[in-house]
This record gives sequence, structure tokens and C-alpha cells, in this order.
Amino acid sequence: MLASAADFVEAIRRRGLLEGSRLEELLRLPPAQRTDLRALARDLVRRDWLTAYQVNQLMLGRESDLLLGSYLLLERLGEGGMGQVFKARHQKLGRVVALKLIRPDRLGNAQAVKRFRREIQAAATLTHPNIVLAFDADQVGETHFFVMEYVEGVDLSCLVKDEGKLSAARASDYIRQAALGLQHAHERGLVHRDIKPQNLLLALKTGQIKLLDLGLALLQGDPAKGSASHLTQEGKVVGTVDFLAPEQAVNARKVDVRADLYSLGCTFYYLLSGQVPFPEGSALEKLANHRWEQPAPLPKEVPAEVAAVVRKLMQKKPEDRYQTPADLANALLPIAKKEPSAAALSRAIPLAQPAAESSTSETALSIQRARRNRRRAEDRHWVAWTGAGAAVLLLGLVGLGWLLVRSMEPPADTAKAGPLPLVQRFTNSANMTLVLISSGTFRRGSPETEDGHKPDEGPATEVTIERPFYIGIYPVTQGQYLEVMGTNPAKYNAAAGGGASCPVEMVSWNDAVAFCKKLSKRPEEKKQGRGYWLPTEAEWEYACRAGSKKAYCFGEDVALLDHYACYGRLEEGHPQPVGQLKPNAWGLYDVHGNVWQWCLDVYQPNYYAVAPKRDPQGPKTGPQRSCRGGGFNSENAVDLRAARRSPGDPATRYPNTGFRVVCIPEHK
Repeated sequence: MLASAADFVEAIRRRGLLEGSRLEELLRLPPAQRTDLRALARDLVRRDWLTAYQVNQLMLGRESDLLLGSYLLLERLGEGGMGQVFKARHQKLGRVVALKLIRPDRLGNAQAVKRFRREIQAAATLTHPNIVLAFDADQVGETHFFVMEYVEGVDLSCLVKDEGKLSAARASDYIRQAALGLQHAHERGLVHRDIKPQNLLLALKTGQIKLLDLGLALLQGDPAKGSASHLTQEGKVVGTVDFLAPEQAVNARKVDVRADLYSLGCTFYYLLSGQVPFPEGSALEKLANHRWEQPAPLPKEVPAEVAAVVRKLMQKKPEDRYQTPADLANALLPIAKKEPSAAALSRAIPLAQPAAESSTSETALSIQRARRNRRRAEDRHWVAWTGAGAAVLLLGLVGLGWLLVRSMEPPADTAKAGPLPLVQRFTNSANMTLVLISSGTFRRGSPETEDGHKPDEGPATEVTIERPFYIGIYPVTQGQYLEVMGTNPAKYNAAAGGGASCPVEMVSWNDAVAFCKKLSKRPEEKKQGRGYWLPTEAEWEYACRAGSKKAYCFGEDVALLDHYACYGRLEEGHPQPVGQLKPNAWGLYDVHGNVWQWCLDVYQPNYYAVAPKRDPQGPKTGPQRSCRGGGFNSENAVDLRAARRSPGDPATRYPNTGFRVVCIPEHK
């Protein structure tokens, strides 16, 4: 890490990150303005001379990582099991692009490298206004990379979550545009195999639909030669269960474009209804439903001719569907009414992508990442999300296959977690994923020797959680709050740089409790015997620590905090989408930073001295409630420690405070 502002300036000069005039102006700043490293870095970001990502890399001593051939990296947009995606600028041409790299740790895998190259070849054959374009591909040293069009926009999944179901005319227009892009790919022998709302990007400036992510594409050979080549995830067939054609679940290597049309029909259904065709059941039950069942009827306001198109697209037998995307586009032509881009996108969530890859599959579900600097139209980001409502399946080639669940490995420096023999999770009716936390004993609070220790964190004592509970892997998001409560109170909503995947804030403790009560009353939750509440402080800290006895869930090395927490770092001016950083050892994200989180307990500074040692639930009465975890605007790392407590008025809405929920099944 850089030790001084002088080292910081020298790194900028050495790497040529500022053009001559700006570098000269930087060097002319009064010494007082060039001695405070943090203040100087903030100033450069505020001036739009450097991006927040560049500043962070410089401060970590990684300036050599900012240049890749002719491309200057601006932002990390996403990262997954196979690759990383960056926003970058060509140094000579000045063109801003999306740059995809194969991960360094995969270079030793010949199949992974071959697959990456084949993806590039597949994308390079396509040139169409409804497909994200491929510009270039190169290799610098051992680094292979792929250069794509950078598009500002919002994927259709996020659009629906933010705005609700779309009008029939608008949805028809978007599906028609997607069909035109698919037809172009079809004519060049490509089957996409992962059509879904997250892979259809609505361009912010033009209103065009852009088809994303050819990472799972099947490149069909010359039929006359009887050959075919396929792009798979290292031998496994990949698809997304909520949008998967029946025949693709059986044998994804033999599907044709009609499987894409089925998936496009499921996407059409989602745009018109606001939900996937088969929202209930396990993954295998959903696959069976795609094969044998019909989805619930579309809303009554959907015109009959539009509903008929959806039904035809979702026929179980490929021969009963439209046979080409062009047939679908022609059928929709009389229905679709193209919306003016400004009007259509006035409330859209800012996002630039194609999708990055998730750590569990080749394709990632892309959600909006808020503008980090509202003054720049370019300053938007991508992020990979492996959220519950869009689980990606790796399917075998026999029958319906097996659902593979990724195991979570704890960080190397984390103390051994307590007994968690039943690491089970479920997704509820509001698309919230909760994980089971088993009972156990942990040390609550902090010793006086811990950096940042405050009196209300002591005395540090052993506390036992006797009752297992489920807890949300993320803080409640704006989209989930809107789903349950019908409103989005967040200050940092889509119009202000946030959006559906960002944590909800501007919610009081009373609001959080009301959310839990309303969620518990949903028929789906009552049917499952699930009741929701806020975690006690003890439950929250136990889950946060995940076995760690140090200041943070990963240990006590503050240098690692940037990998786990969104806090007062240079690029954060508001909360960021959940789940983009590392989880703790028990699979919980954003336990440090992003937003403070309400707990059930009444806050009392000296409570630990008198608290019971088993399942403490806080004092009976008091004027304030407890908050934990720290927020995006917390300047000091010590404010994000697992033991850190903060009081809040239960009726006050704070722009840096949200919550996560626990679930207590009725039988427990």
C-alpha cells in the first residue's frame, strides 16, 4: 500500500494516468493540498480526473494493474468463476469499452482458455444493432482479453423490479427487438441457450434492446458435415431454470433456436406479469413444470393477441412454437409500439454492461450498479449477482440432471466457525434468500485492547445462541421492500443513483418491524410456517462473526476490509448493490458496511454487564434501538467492527440505515 501522498502522485506520473496539463496542475497544487493522501485522492475523483477504482488500485500499490496493452482500466464491473469485466478506455482512440479478461487462475486450464477463445470467436461473427458488439481481442503476456461495446442501460429484470410489469405494447417492442438480434445469431449458426430478462439490456440513450452474454452459446456446425461444436462450462450444460426450455433440460447440446424462443416466451411472460412463469417449487420441480404444466394466465389487461404469442412461444414441443425468431418478430410487428427513448427510460436504473460471470456459472445475472459520480453520464458500473430469484443451474446430460450447490469456503484467516452441520438456505416469496444459522457459543463484544473499542461493547463475554434461526444473506433491498410494502422510501433510489438491488434505507425501526409483519402474513410464508422478525443484537453479531474472534468476520487485517465492506472509501457516495463483495464464512454479505442495520433490541450502553448469557434479547424498555454493521458513509474502519453498536431513534428514518431479517419457523 502507498505510504504517502508523494508516492501517490509519483505512481500517477509513472503510469501516465493524467494527461500533461492535468499532471502539471496536480504538481502545482500547494504542498498543503498534496500531503493529505485521502483528501488528495478524493479531490481527484471529485474533479473526474481519476476514477474511484483507479484511486483504490493506486493506494493499494497496484498501479501496474491499471494498464492492459492499449487499454486503461477505469472500473471493475464484475468478476466470476471464469472471468473479470472492466470498463476501460483505449489510450489512443479514447473509446470507452467493456473489457473481459480470463481469470489468471484459470490460465492453467486448457479447456477454460479454449472456451474463452471460442466465446470470442462466436461473438465476433455478430454485427447487429440488437446485440452487444465485439470490437477486439488480444493477449498481453499470459492475459487473454476480449473487448466489447460499452452500453449504458438497464437489464429488463431490473427494469421490471423497479417499475413493475410493462405494458403490452412496450413489452412487445422489447421482445421483437430481441427476436431480431436472435435471428441474426441464428443465421450465423448460434443458439444463445441463456435468454432471460437479465441478458436483455435496454440502452439508456437509444431505447434499443441489446442481447448480452454469449458465454453459453452453442455454435452449430455445417449441417451438411454433420458436425457441431459447443461452448459449455467445462463440460457441464448451463441454463437458468426459470427460463429453460423443456428439451434443454434433457440435452442442451442438441437444442436449436426454438429453445431460445421458448426462453424468450418466458421472458415475455415475465415482462407482462412481473413474475416468472413457475415461481413456486424447487429447481427440479420448476424444470418439471416447464415440461408438463402451464403457467398461470397472464393479467386480464394483456390483449388476447399478445397472450396468444406468449402461449405459442411457450409450447412444450419445439415444432409447435414459432420456428425462427423472424417469424416471431413479424407476428409482433402489428402490436409493438416503439417508445421514445427519453420517455421510456426516464425512470430506468442506470447500468452499463454486458453481464459479468457469477462464481457458480459462466453467466451472471446482472443488476444495476449505481452511479458513483452523478455528474458523469459515463460513471456507471456492472456487478454480478447470484441472487435467489435467478439461481443458475448446472445440469447433467441424463434426465433432468442434478442441481449443483456451490460450497462456501471461509477466508483463510477466519477463526474456525462453530458447529454448522445444516447449512441450508431457502428463497421466500419476496425473492429473499435466507441461510440457516445453527446454535452455538461465541464471544460477544470487544476487549479493551481492540482498536476502536467503546465502553458499550464490554465486558466481552461468552454468549450462547440456543435456537437456530434463518437470516437474510443480504440486507433487505429496495426491490424487495417495494415487493412487500408497495413503496420504495429509499433516498438513493434509481433516480438518485441507487436502485432495486441496493439496500433499502430511509426506513425507521418501526418501518422495518412493519415490513417483517407484512412479510409474515403473506400466504406463501404462512403456508410454509415462516415468521419474520429483526435479529437480536446477539443473533446479528453471532451471524456476522461467523466464528471469527477478531474485530471483523475475516480477522483483524484492516487491509482486507475493502474486499468485504462498502464504507467511506473514495468511490462510495451512497449505498451499493448488495452482494458485490466477499461474504463471511457463513455466506452473509454486507455484514460490514453498506448500510447500518436495525436490530430488535432496545439500546442500553451498559447492557452487557447485566445481560443473560443465553439468547439475550436486550432491555425491556428504552427510548432507542440498536443498529449494527456500519454504513457506506462510515469513514473509519473501526466503525465497521463486528462489536460496534450504535443507537437510533426507532421512529426516525436515516439515509444510511436499513435492516436484514431473521426467520423463525413456527415449529421451533
